Amino acid sequence: MTSYLLGLSSRRYLRRIAQRLNVAELPVREVTWRRRVGVSYREDAYLSPAARRLIDLLKVAAQKVGGE
Repeated sequence: MTSYLLGLSSRRYLRRIAQRLNVAELPVREVTWRRRVGVSYREDAYLSPAARRLIDLLKVAAQKVGGE
């Protein structure tokens, strides 16, 4: 069975179902789906080094995207 249908899904989900449903990604730069990401934490609470590093990386990435 074949179809000419086009769908929109996350790459993560597509990788999980690709073989079972015989589907493939069509990489088209113009249809990139950007999503907002946020982190909530208490200002004076302890943050593990991994959490602090993640927040720092997200801030750097946000500055790069904001500058584009």
